[in-house]
Amino acid sequence: ITDAFLTPFERQSIPSLLHSPSSLQRGAVYDEHGDLVPESQRWGGYKGDFLIAADDPRAARTPVTEHFSGNWLYIGNWMGQFGHWITETLPNLWSIDDVESLDGLVAHPFIFNNDESPWQRTLLDAAGADGLSVRVLRGSPVTVGRLHVPTRPVVLNAFALPEAVAVWERVGASFGQAPHPRVYLSVSAYRDGPGAKPVSASRTFSNQREVDELFRSRGFHVVAPETLSIEEQIHLVRGADVLAGWSGSALHLGAFAPASTRILELGDMRSGGSPVPQQQVISAARGQEHAFVQASRLPDDTNAYNVPRLAALLDDLV
Repeated sequence: ITDAFLTPFERQSIPSLLHSPSSLQRGAVYDEHGDLVPESQRWGGYKGDFLIAADDPRAARTPVTEHFSGNWLYIGNWMGQFGHWITETLPNLWSIDDVESLDGLVAHPFIFNNDESPWQRTLLDAAGADGLSVRVLRGSPVTVGRLHVPTRPVVLNAFALPEAVAVWERVGASFGQAPHPRVYLSVSAYRDGPGAKPVSASRTFSNQREVDELFRSRGFHVVAPETLSIEEQIHLVRGADVLAGWSGSALHLGAFAPASTRILELGDMRSGGSPVPQQQVISAARGQEHAFVQASRLPDDTNAYNVPRLAALLDDLV
């Protein structure tokens, strides 16, 4: 798009039913004639995602305070949250090798933190954006001299195209692999370790350490991913024959694992009796076998996980 016009990100709450979209999202790319570029929109609203795009088909140009001259690549919404960033932002770099002499990357913000973190920089570099700066819009419209807008290869909870898989594979292959055939991503440190954060009761259990010991006794390398660098995390999943973890962002690391890796998703009380749709999307795109264990509490302690039941299922599965 030559002389692109980017409208600012906005979120508007709307009346909704349970599990249906509850917010409208605006902020997209328009061409020099004021027409919407549909590829710049985030398609949402699928299977529990509560944001849907509501950009006008045409936009009148308003005065801007900033212009990005040169040649830029649009990478969608900058997702500050770990799982969303690796599955919704990073894959948008799939066309980076097709664009010559880029001056940088530009993105719309999102509802999460929009600052660039060191781990994000590491993955950007591995995906081919080494040395390129990232400009996340900050509430005002901007114009861009020449903007390349790739089709978004991932729609949350719906599908992932081969272009997304190519980015995940490129990043994963750049880090090598660790010699642990079975890896379990624990949440114990997140719940009660040093620097633990408040966690909803629906996400963890009082006997989380007992679950850790169960996996350790079955030959799993038990790790707290938040205590490791992003390089170490990817090393682990690249070498895993079985990658086990709880429903949520940490298990989305499976995007960097090869097709031969089997994914074992443990449901917590938030996910209930079904796997996270985005995890199913990742596993299907990567061609990975994916098993799901429903959450189960002990009959006499509603805050404790049913470890004996999990042990029997784990033995059957692996």
